[in-house]
Amino acid sequence: MTDDEATFREHAAELTRYAAAIAGPTDADDVVADAFAAAFASSRWPAIEDRRAYLYQAVLNQVRDRHRSNSRRQRREATTHRTDDTSDSGVRPEVLAVMNALTTRQRAVLFCLYWLDLDVLQTAHRLDLSTRTVQRESQTARRHMKALLR
Repeated sequence: MTDDEATFREHAAELTRYAAAIAGPTDADDVVADAFAAAFASSRWPAIEDRRAYLYQAVLNQVRDRHRSNSRRQRREATTHRTDDTSDSGVRPEVLAVMNALTTRQRAVLFCLYWLDLDVLQTAHRLDLSTRTVQRESQTARRHMKALLR
């Protein structure tokens, strides 16, 4: 087994759960596959010391890229078709709207803090952010959610 295969086996399941939380379960597998492909193709990959943190950041970057791409596509489609009906999905529209209003980074931080039950330092390490950034993104997201759900 190569080093890259071992890295994939070690981190794929955990990164897929992370991707599902911030990108949605439909895109999670593709996001993780693209993140691994980008990481393995990077000229920096052999020199990366904390590959787990690097891969978490790669997943976050893939989610951001997909979000931008999807946003552009949805804007184009909005001129011809209305797609905001959530009545059959079982998701409360106001909760969906609040989650969609958060940035990708804010969703990632909240996932680590609340779903994975990591502390601020662990979240910062996992996402390759400063502890202050984690605190700020968490506070901003919670404030934004509270205001929108009132």
